[in-house]
Amino acid sequence: MKTIYKSLKVIDPQSPFHNQVVDIAIENARVIDIASHLEGEGLVFPKGTFIAPGFFDLHAHFGEPGFETNETLESGTRAALKGGFTGVCLMPDTNPAIDSRQGVEFINARNRNSELAIYPAGTLTLGREGKEMAELYDMQQGGAIAFTDHKRSISDAGLMQRILLYAKGIKARVMTFADTREISHSGLMNEGEMSTLLGIKGVPNLAEYLAIGRDIALCEYLETNLHFSCISTAEGVELIRQAKAKGVSITCDVAAHNLFFTDQDLFDFNTNLKLNPPVRTESDRQALIQGLIDGTIDAICSDHRPESVEAKEVEFDYASKGAIGLESFWGQVYSSLNQYMSLTEMLDRVSIRPRKILGLPIPSIQKGANVSFVIFETESTYEFTKSEIVSKSKNSPVIGRNLQGKVLASLS
Repeated sequence: MKTIYKSLKVIDPQSPFHNQVVDIAIENARVIDIASHLEGEGLVFPKGTFIAPGFFDLHAHFGEPGFETNETLESGTRAALKGGFTGVCLMPDTNPAIDSRQGVEFINARNRNSELAIYPAGTLTLGREGKEMAELYDMQQGGAIAFTDHKRSISDAGLMQRILLYAKGIKARVMTFADTREISHSGLMNEGEMSTLLGIKGVPNLAEYLAIGRDIALCEYLETNLHFSCISTAEGVELIRQAKAKGVSITCDVAAHNLFFTDQDLFDFNTNLKLNPPVRTESDRQALIQGLIDGTIDAICSDHRPESVEAKEVEFDYASKGAIGLESFWGQVYSSLNQYMSLTEMLDRVSIRPRKILGLPIPSIQKGANVSFVIFETESTYEFTKSEIVSKSKNSPVIGRNLQGKVLASLS
Protein backbone atom coordinates (compact mmCIF):
# COMPACT_ATOMS: atom_id res chain seq x y z
CA MET A 1 0.00 0.00 0.00
CA LYS A 2 1.28 3.44 -0.90
CA THR A 3 1.71 6.00 1.87
CA ILE A 4 2.61 9.65 1.38
CA TYR A 5 4.53 11.38 4.17
CA LYS A 6 4.11 15.13 3.85
CA SER A 7 6.14 18.17 4.91
CA LEU A 8 9.34 16.50 6.08
CA LYS A 9 12.71 18.25 6.06
CA VAL A 10 15.42 15.94 4.75
CA ILE A 11 18.70 15.67 6.68
CA ASP A 12 20.88 13.52 4.45
CA PRO A 13 24.00 14.93 2.74
CA GLN A 14 23.90 12.02 0.26
CA SER A 15 20.42 13.00 -0.92
CA PRO A 16 19.71 15.61 -3.63
CA PHE A 17 16.94 16.78 -1.29
CA HIS A 18 19.23 17.51 1.69
CA ASN A 19 17.85 20.42 3.78
CA GLN A 20 14.69 20.60 1.64
CA VAL A 21 11.07 20.14 2.80
CA VAL A 22 9.47 17.39 0.73
CA ASP A 23 6.65 14.89 0.40
CA ILE A 24 7.75 11.25 0.16
CA ALA A 25 5.69 8.40 -1.31
CA ILE A 26 6.57 4.93 -0.04
CA GLU A 27 5.27 1.59 -1.25
CA ASN A 28 6.53 -1.92 -0.43
CA ALA A 29 9.40 -0.46 1.63
CA ARG A 30 10.75 1.59 -1.29
CA VAL A 31 10.66 5.30 -2.09
CA ILE A 32 8.55 5.54 -5.25
CA ASP A 33 8.43 9.33 -5.45
CA ILE A 34 9.81 12.38 -3.71
CA ALA A 35 9.14 16.05 -4.49
CA SER A 36 8.36 19.39 -2.89
CA HIS A 37 4.68 18.50 -3.33
CA LEU A 38 2.92 15.24 -4.18
CA GLU A 39 -0.77 15.02 -5.01
CA GLY A 40 -2.96 12.92 -2.78
CA GLU A 41 -3.81 12.49 0.87
CA GLY A 42 -1.15 11.43 3.30
CA LEU A 43 0.33 11.76 6.76
CA VAL A 44 0.90 15.46 7.37
CA PHE A 45 3.64 16.44 9.80
CA PRO A 46 3.98 19.83 11.48
CA LYS A 47 6.67 22.31 10.50
CA GLY A 48 10.03 21.38 11.99
CA THR A 49 9.69 17.62 11.49
CA PHE A 50 12.72 15.89 9.99
CA ILE A 51 13.46 12.69 8.11
CA ALA A 52 16.93 11.12 8.03
CA PRO A 53 18.63 7.74 7.56
CA GLY A 54 17.59 5.53 10.46
CA PHE A 55 19.80 5.32 13.54
CA PHE A 56 22.22 2.39 13.83
CA ASP A 57 23.33 1.04 17.20
CA LEU A 58 26.81 -0.45 17.54
CA HIS A 59 26.16 -1.82 21.00
CA ALA A 60 22.81 -3.40 21.94
CA HIS A 61 21.98 -6.38 24.14
CA PHE A 62 18.64 -8.15 23.70
CA GLY A 63 19.11 -11.06 26.14
CA GLU A 64 17.94 -13.93 23.93
CA PRO A 65 18.99 -16.71 24.29
CA GLY A 66 19.22 -17.18 28.04
CA PHE A 67 17.96 -13.89 29.44
CA GLU A 68 14.50 -13.72 27.89
CA THR A 69 13.01 -12.48 31.17
CA ASN A 70 14.96 -9.24 30.61
CA GLU A 71 14.49 -8.86 26.86
CA THR A 72 13.73 -10.94 23.79
CA LEU A 73 14.59 -10.33 20.17
CA GLU A 74 10.95 -9.35 19.66
CA SER A 75 10.72 -6.87 22.54
CA GLY A 76 14.19 -5.49 21.78
CA THR A 77 13.10 -4.92 18.20
CA ARG A 78 10.05 -2.96 19.36
CA ALA A 79 12.21 -0.81 21.64
CA ALA A 80 14.76 -0.16 18.90
CA LEU A 81 12.14 0.85 16.33
CA LYS A 82 10.44 3.13 18.84
CA GLY A 83 13.82 4.75 19.49
CA GLY A 84 14.42 5.49 15.81
CA PHE A 85 16.80 2.63 15.05
CA THR A 86 16.52 0.67 11.82
CA GLY A 87 19.61 -1.46 12.51
CA VAL A 88 21.59 -2.76 15.49
CA CYS A 89 24.75 -4.72 16.15
CA LEU A 90 23.73 -7.31 18.73
CA MET A 91 26.16 -8.19 21.49
CA PRO A 92 27.06 -11.87 22.07
CA ASP A 93 26.89 -11.95 25.88
CA THR A 94 23.93 -14.32 25.99
CA ASN A 95 23.62 -17.71 27.69
CA PRO A 96 25.13 -19.58 25.98
CA ALA A 97 27.38 -16.89 24.51
CA ILE A 98 27.34 -16.47 20.74
CA ASP A 99 30.72 -18.14 20.26
CA SER A 100 29.89 -20.51 17.41
CA ARG A 101 28.43 -20.46 13.91
CA GLN A 102 25.34 -22.20 15.28
CA GLY A 103 24.72 -19.30 17.67
CA VAL A 104 25.11 -16.70 14.93
CA GLU A 105 22.75 -18.60 12.63
CA PHE A 106 20.18 -18.87 15.44
CA ILE A 107 20.02 -15.06 15.72
CA ASN A 108 19.84 -14.63 11.95
CA ALA A 109 17.06 -17.22 11.64
CA ARG A 110 15.01 -15.59 14.39
CA ASN A 111 15.46 -12.20 12.74
CA ARG A 112 14.60 -13.26 9.17
CA ASN A 113 11.26 -11.45 8.94
CA SER A 114 11.98 -8.60 11.34
CA GLU A 115 11.44 -4.93 10.53
CA LEU A 116 14.72 -4.23 12.32
CA ALA A 117 18.03 -5.16 10.68
CA ILE A 118 19.83 -7.13 13.39
CA TYR A 119 23.51 -7.94 12.85
CA PRO A 120 24.87 -10.43 15.40
CA ALA A 121 28.41 -10.11 16.71
CA GLY A 122 30.30 -13.21 17.75
CA THR A 123 32.64 -13.53 20.71
CA LEU A 124 36.40 -13.14 20.49
CA THR A 125 37.03 -16.00 22.92
CA LEU A 126 35.20 -19.20 23.77
CA GLY A 127 32.54 -18.51 26.37
CA ARG A 128 33.88 -14.95 26.67
CA GLU A 129 36.39 -16.40 29.14
CA GLY A 130 39.45 -14.67 27.65
CA LYS A 131 41.42 -17.91 27.40
CA GLU A 132 41.05 -19.37 23.91
CA MET A 133 40.20 -17.66 20.61
CA ALA A 134 36.77 -18.55 19.27
CA GLU A 135 36.19 -19.81 15.69
CA LEU A 136 36.06 -16.35 14.13
CA TYR A 137 36.16 -17.45 10.51
CA ASP A 138 33.39 -20.02 11.00
CA MET A 139 31.18 -17.41 12.67
CA GLN A 140 32.00 -14.91 9.95
CA GLN A 141 30.83 -17.42 7.35
CA GLY A 142 27.63 -17.84 9.36
CA GLY A 143 26.94 -14.10 9.24
CA ALA A 144 28.71 -12.51 12.22
CA ILE A 145 29.23 -8.81 11.48
CA ALA A 146 31.97 -8.26 14.08
CA PHE A 147 33.63 -9.87 17.10
CA THR A 148 33.73 -8.76 20.72
CA ASP A 149 33.75 -10.16 24.24
CA HIS A 150 31.37 -7.29 25.08
CA LYS A 151 32.15 -5.85 28.53
CA ARG A 152 35.02 -8.25 29.18
CA SER A 153 38.46 -7.07 28.17
CA ILE A 154 41.15 -9.57 27.20
CA SER A 155 43.87 -9.40 29.84
CA ASP A 156 46.32 -11.65 27.99
CA ALA A 157 48.22 -9.34 25.61
CA GLY A 158 49.56 -12.32 23.64
CA LEU A 159 46.04 -13.64 23.06
CA MET A 160 44.87 -10.19 21.96
CA GLN A 161 47.81 -10.01 19.56
CA ARG A 162 46.89 -13.37 18.01
CA ILE A 163 43.22 -12.35 17.70
CA LEU A 164 44.07 -9.09 15.94
CA LEU A 165 46.47 -10.84 13.58
CA TYR A 166 43.96 -13.58 12.73
CA ALA A 167 41.15 -11.04 12.27
CA LYS A 168 43.37 -9.06 9.92
CA GLY A 169 43.82 -12.14 7.77
CA ILE A 170 40.07 -12.74 7.37
CA LYS A 171 39.21 -9.01 7.20
CA ALA A 172 37.05 -9.19 10.34
CA ARG A 173 36.11 -6.26 12.58
CA VAL A 174 37.28 -6.58 16.20
CA MET A 175 35.55 -4.52 18.88
CA THR A 176 36.97 -4.27 22.39
CA PHE A 177 35.95 -2.83 25.74
CA ALA A 178 38.83 -0.90 27.26
CA ASP A 179 39.18 -2.03 30.87
CA THR A 180 42.03 -3.25 33.06
CA ARG A 181 40.13 -5.62 35.30
CA GLU A 182 42.95 -5.98 37.80
CA ILE A 183 42.38 -2.30 38.60
CA SER A 184 38.63 -1.86 38.07
CA HIS A 185 37.18 -5.22 39.15
CA SER A 186 35.70 -4.18 42.50
CA GLY A 187 34.68 -0.65 41.49
CA LEU A 188 30.99 0.30 41.49
CA MET A 189 31.06 3.88 40.15
CA ASN A 190 33.56 6.47 38.96
CA GLU A 191 36.48 7.03 41.33
CA GLY A 192 36.48 10.65 42.46
CA GLU A 193 35.03 13.12 44.91
CA MET A 194 31.51 11.69 44.64
CA SER A 195 32.60 8.09 45.27
CA THR A 196 34.52 9.27 48.33
CA LEU A 197 31.52 11.25 49.56
CA LEU A 198 29.18 8.27 49.10
CA GLY A 199 31.68 5.76 50.50
CA ILE A 200 31.58 3.59 47.36
CA LYS A 201 34.56 1.83 45.79
CA GLY A 202 35.44 3.62 42.54
CA VAL A 203 36.71 2.70 39.06
CA PRO A 204 39.67 4.96 38.21
CA ASN A 205 40.16 6.44 34.74
CA LEU A 206 43.49 4.62 34.77
CA ALA A 207 41.74 1.28 34.10
CA GLU A 208 40.50 2.52 30.72
CA TYR A 209 43.68 4.44 29.91
CA LEU A 210 45.99 1.45 30.32
CA ALA A 211 43.77 -0.84 28.22
CA ILE A 212 43.46 1.67 25.37
CA GLY A 213 47.20 2.32 25.38
CA ARG A 214 48.06 -1.38 25.15
CA ASP A 215 45.64 -2.10 22.32
CA ILE A 216 46.67 0.97 20.33
CA ALA A 217 50.27 -0.25 20.57
CA LEU A 218 49.22 -3.68 19.28
CA CYS A 219 47.28 -2.16 16.38
CA GLU A 220 50.23 0.03 15.43
CA TYR A 221 52.67 -2.89 15.62
CA LEU A 222 50.45 -5.27 13.62
CA GLU A 223 49.20 -2.60 11.21
CA THR A 224 45.62 -3.68 11.75
CA ASN A 225 42.39 -2.01 12.88
CA LEU A 226 40.32 -2.05 16.06
CA HIS A 227 37.15 -0.48 17.42
CA PHE A 228 36.90 0.68 21.05
CA SER A 229 33.38 0.40 22.50
CA CYS A 230 31.91 2.77 25.08
CA ILE A 231 34.90 4.93 25.94
CA SER A 232 34.25 7.16 28.94
CA THR A 233 37.32 9.17 30.01
CA ALA A 234 39.15 12.32 28.96
CA GLU A 235 42.42 10.36 29.04
CA GLY A 236 40.98 7.74 26.71
CA VAL A 237 39.80 10.37 24.23
CA GLU A 238 43.25 11.96 24.15
CA LEU A 239 45.04 8.64 23.59
CA ILE A 240 42.76 7.85 20.66
CA ARG A 241 43.15 11.37 19.25
CA GLN A 242 46.94 11.05 19.29
CA ALA A 243 46.85 7.58 17.74
CA LYS A 244 44.58 8.71 14.92
CA ALA A 245 46.90 11.64 14.24
CA LYS A 246 49.72 9.10 13.81
CA GLY A 247 47.63 7.11 11.33
CA VAL A 248 46.74 4.15 13.56
CA SER A 249 43.60 2.49 12.17
CA ILE A 250 41.20 2.72 15.10
CA THR A 251 37.62 3.86 15.67
CA CYS A 252 35.54 4.29 18.82
CA ASP A 253 32.10 5.03 20.17
CA VAL A 254 30.59 6.54 23.31
CA ALA A 255 27.36 5.59 25.07
CA ALA A 256 24.58 8.21 25.11
CA HIS A 257 24.28 8.06 28.90
CA ASN A 258 27.95 9.06 29.29
CA LEU A 259 27.11 12.25 27.38
CA PHE A 260 23.99 12.96 29.45
CA PHE A 261 24.88 12.03 33.05
CA THR A 262 27.83 12.55 35.40
CA ASP A 263 28.76 10.89 38.69
CA GLN A 264 27.06 13.81 40.47
CA ASP A 265 23.74 12.23 39.44
CA LEU A 266 24.45 9.29 41.74
CA PHE A 267 23.83 11.34 44.89
CA ASP A 268 20.63 9.30 45.54
CA PHE A 269 22.23 5.88 44.85
CA ASN A 270 20.09 5.34 41.73
CA THR A 271 20.91 1.74 40.76
CA ASN A 272 19.77 2.39 37.18
CA LEU A 273 22.86 4.61 36.92
CA LYS A 274 25.15 1.80 38.02
CA LEU A 275 26.80 1.26 34.66
CA ASN A 276 29.86 -0.22 33.00
CA PRO A 277 31.75 1.93 32.19
CA PRO A 278 30.49 4.25 34.92
CA VAL A 279 29.31 7.77 34.24
CA ARG A 280 32.29 10.01 34.94
CA THR A 281 32.94 13.64 35.90
CA GLU A 282 31.75 16.76 34.10
CA SER A 283 35.33 17.19 32.84
CA ASP A 284 35.19 13.73 31.26
CA ARG A 285 31.76 14.45 29.78
CA GLN A 286 33.02 17.64 28.15
CA ALA A 287 36.06 15.77 26.78
CA LEU A 288 33.73 13.19 25.23
CA ILE A 289 31.68 15.95 23.60
CA GLN A 290 34.85 17.59 22.25
CA GLY A 291 35.92 14.20 20.92
CA LEU A 292 32.66 13.96 18.98
CA ILE A 293 33.06 17.51 17.65
CA ASP A 294 36.60 16.99 16.33
CA GLY A 295 36.00 13.47 15.01
CA THR A 296 38.10 11.58 17.56
CA ILE A 297 34.95 9.74 18.61
CA ASP A 298 33.25 8.24 15.56
CA ALA A 299 29.84 7.19 16.82
CA ILE A 300 27.30 7.19 19.64
CA CYS A 301 25.69 3.95 20.85
CA SER A 302 22.81 3.19 23.19
CA ASP A 303 24.65 0.55 25.27
CA HIS A 304 21.15 -0.90 25.79
CA ARG A 305 21.32 -3.49 28.56
CA PRO A 306 18.03 -4.65 30.09
CA GLU A 307 18.09 -5.90 33.68
CA SER A 308 15.31 -7.35 35.81
CA VAL A 309 13.60 -5.60 38.72
CA GLU A 310 15.27 -8.09 41.07
CA ALA A 311 18.70 -7.14 39.74
CA LYS A 312 18.12 -3.40 40.19
CA GLU A 313 15.80 -2.86 43.16
CA VAL A 314 18.44 -3.83 45.73
CA GLU A 315 21.19 -2.02 47.61
CA PHE A 316 23.59 -0.21 45.27
CA ASP A 317 26.47 -2.55 46.12
CA TYR A 318 24.53 -5.59 44.93
CA ALA A 319 22.77 -4.17 41.88
CA SER A 320 23.70 -5.34 38.38
CA LYS A 321 25.39 -2.90 36.02
CA GLY A 322 23.49 -1.70 32.97
CA ALA A 323 20.60 0.40 31.70
CA ILE A 324 18.19 0.34 28.80
CA GLY A 325 18.82 3.14 26.33
CA LEU A 326 17.14 2.59 22.97
CA GLU A 327 13.92 4.50 23.57
CA SER A 328 15.50 7.50 25.27
CA PHE A 329 18.48 7.58 22.90
CA TRP A 330 17.59 10.51 20.63
CA GLY A 331 16.38 12.64 23.54
CA GLN A 332 19.65 12.08 25.40
CA VAL A 333 21.79 12.71 22.32
CA TYR A 334 19.99 15.86 21.20
CA SER A 335 19.70 17.27 24.73
CA SER A 336 23.44 16.72 25.30
CA LEU A 337 24.75 17.96 21.96
CA ASN A 338 22.42 20.54 20.42
CA GLN A 339 24.50 23.42 21.79
CA TYR A 340 27.71 21.99 20.33
CA MET A 341 26.94 20.26 17.02
CA SER A 342 24.68 20.73 14.03
CA LEU A 343 21.85 18.32 13.35
CA THR A 344 23.72 16.95 10.33
CA GLU A 345 26.80 16.28 12.47
CA MET A 346 24.78 14.53 15.16
CA LEU A 347 23.03 12.31 12.62
CA ASP A 348 26.38 11.46 11.07
CA ARG A 349 27.46 10.02 14.46
CA VAL A 350 24.27 8.00 15.02
CA SER A 351 23.29 6.90 11.50
CA ILE A 352 26.15 7.13 9.01
CA ARG A 353 29.45 6.44 10.75
CA PRO A 354 28.22 3.41 12.73
CA ARG A 355 27.36 1.71 9.44
CA LYS A 356 30.65 2.76 7.87
CA ILE A 357 32.56 1.18 10.76
CA LEU A 358 30.90 -2.16 10.00
CA GLY A 359 31.08 -1.77 6.23
CA LEU A 360 27.30 -1.68 5.81
CA PRO A 361 25.32 0.14 3.09
CA ILE A 362 24.26 3.68 4.00
CA PRO A 363 20.54 4.44 3.56
CA SER A 364 19.76 7.54 1.51
CA ILE A 365 16.54 9.47 1.01
CA GLN A 366 15.99 9.46 -2.74
CA LYS A 367 13.72 7.95 -5.33
CA GLY A 368 14.10 4.19 -5.71
CA ALA A 369 15.87 3.74 -2.38
CA ASN A 370 15.03 1.03 0.13
CA VAL A 371 13.35 2.49 3.19
CA SER A 372 15.45 2.72 6.35
CA PHE A 373 14.55 6.11 7.81
CA VAL A 374 13.68 7.90 11.04
CA ILE A 375 11.18 10.73 11.45
CA PHE A 376 11.83 13.00 14.43
CA GLU A 377 11.52 16.50 15.82
CA THR A 378 13.77 18.63 17.99
CA GLU A 379 11.55 21.34 19.49
CA SER A 380 9.47 19.68 22.19
CA THR A 381 10.67 19.23 25.76
CA TYR A 382 9.01 16.36 27.58
CA GLU A 383 9.41 14.12 30.61
CA PHE A 384 10.51 10.57 29.85
CA THR A 385 8.17 8.27 31.75
CA LYS A 386 8.16 4.59 32.65
CA SER A 387 4.76 4.12 31.00
CA GLU A 388 6.30 4.93 27.60
CA ILE A 389 8.82 2.08 27.73
CA VAL A 390 8.12 -0.95 25.51
CA SER A 391 11.28 -2.83 26.46
CA LYS A 392 10.55 -5.75 28.80
CA SER A 393 12.86 -4.21 31.38
CA LYS A 394 12.38 -0.73 32.80
CA ASN A 395 15.87 -0.03 34.17
CA SER A 396 16.23 3.44 32.69
CA PRO A 397 18.05 6.22 34.57
CA VAL A 398 16.25 8.71 32.31
CA ILE A 399 12.82 8.10 33.89
CA GLY A 400 11.59 11.41 35.31
CA ARG A 401 14.14 13.44 33.34
CA ASN A 402 13.27 16.16 30.84
CA LEU A 403 14.49 15.54 27.31
CA GLN A 404 14.45 17.62 24.15
CA GLY A 405 13.88 15.98 20.80
CA LYS A 406 11.60 13.04 20.08
CA VAL A 407 11.38 10.20 17.56
CA LEU A 408 7.97 10.10 15.84
CA ALA A 409 8.38 7.03 13.61
CA SER A 410 10.84 4.51 12.20
CA LEU A 411 10.33 3.47 8.57
CA SER A 412 11.89 0.20 7.43
